[in-house]
Amino acid sequence: MPTTVDDATIQRVTQAASEASFLLDRGYPTKAVAAFVGEHRQLGPEEQRLLDANARLTAHLKHHIARELDPEDIAKRALELDLDSLLAVIDAAAQGRLLLKSAAGLLMPVDETGEPSKAAVERCLDAVRSLRPKQVIAWSAGAVDEATVVAAAKKRKLALRFERVEDRPARGKNRHCLASSDPEVVDVGATWVNIAALALEGLSPQTLELS
Repeated sequence: MPTTVDDATIQRVTQAASEASFLLDRGYPTKAVAAFVGEHRQLGPEEQRLLDANARLTAHLKHHIARELDPEDIAKRALELDLDSLLAVIDAAAQGRLLLKSAAGLLMPVDETGEPSKAAVERCLDAVRSLRPKQVIAWSAGAVDEATVVAAAKKRKLALRFERVEDRPARGKNRHCLASSDPEVVDVGATWVNIAALALEGLSPQTLELS
């Protein structure tokens, strides 16, 4: 996926996203909606990937805007980290890849980024340290290396516990002080904080907000 999108593509995908949003609001399945609208509008492969990602971004974000916490609210509280989604956003931004952005500021990569980098772990935990949490519970269902995370936390004097999980949305359900960039995880949490945006300061990521 390119780092920039031309105006014609933005216009086509924006129109498609508006049509998809109408159907998603009526409860139709995300994948089916994206496929139907993409075929109806005869989108190209890159346009379809944008629509697919945006449908995932918008389908689950029903209530979370009212539950967002300010960074200063995290001080001396336990912070839950959905590492898989956060590191994917950080790596995508560092690679100059396009990020989709919701109206509430949630960032999500368009494509999979592969195994997370050590640099992404360090940037993420730098952002976490700035919030001064009492404890960090970091969890992953993917390829995040526990030793890398624990070592980076120790270096920053963070009290961190690492957990390997099978179902990230289930792990995040009803959790407070939840840091995630996965719309499905954010939507089931009780309160969330936008760690990804804080971690990307200084990177000037390429973002696109469709609907």
